[in-house]
Amino acid sequence: MTTSNLSTEQRTFYAENGFIKLEQVFSGDEIAAFELAVSGAVSKLHKPDAVRPPNSDSDAYAAAFTQVMNIWCHDEAVRALVFDQRLARLATELMGVSGVRLYHDQALYKEAQGGFTPWHCDQYYWPLGNDNTVTVWIPLQDTPEEMGPLAFSAGSHRIDLGRNLPIGADSERIIAQQLDAHALPFVQPTFRAGDISFHAGWTFHRAGPNATDRPRRAMTVIYMEDGIRLKAPENPNQQVDWEAWCPGAQVGEPVATHLNPVLYRA
Repeated sequence: MTTSNLSTEQRTFYAENGFIKLEQVFSGDEIAAFELAVSGAVSKLHKPDAVRPPNSDSDAYAAAFTQVMNIWCHDEAVRALVFDQRLARLATELMGVSGVRLYHDQALYKEAQGGFTPWHCDQYYWPLGNDNTVTVWIPLQDTPEEMGPLAFSAGSHRIDLGRNLPIGADSERIIAQQLDAHALPFVQPTFRAGDISFHAGWTFHRAGPNATDRPRRAMTVIYMEDGIRLKAPENPNQQVDWEAWCPGAQVGEPVATHLNPVLYRA
């Protein structure tokens, strides 16, 4: 198992590429326990007939996924994963900040035979005043290529290739064209249970279809710099996110609501 201390090479890789895969951060037993907890909570909390959650503009995208957010508010075992100090410290070190708060968590279960996830960047959805954001992606099983692991455009966080696009058919087409034009490397790692990845808010990423007969189960946690300020929403999705994940926060003030606890301070 790795420790929370990152090497200079790892921090440099993340800064240059906007993502990093870290191997065996968790043991197999830990991942098995987390999978039981997350899957149990997803089964209990998921409401198929409910209004679609934020970040699911595309019908095809929404149909491919079971999504449940802020599970930490409902399940103590999942809360332990979301509040895990190893993860929060890694997020803090990767961004080079003094501490992080929770933006929200999200279980993303891509159903068996579920389709691809279009190119997109996450920070399009977030009404946050700077770029110090990062998401950890935690697959809850071995995730080979045929299961559709997360894939990244290396270095794309440095360039505006379509930051005004919600996820969907347009983002897939336009961003793919832009990435080809800039000749940015496409990186699709495979994951063993216990491996994780981090990616920056402006890093463009996608995932292939899940061509297996099993769901591709993953848990994510979004971290933001402690002290980050709320900005006036620039699109309707950011307004929705403000109301859902930062209720009561004020534009121009640090985001520090009851749903955004401090997860780590150096």
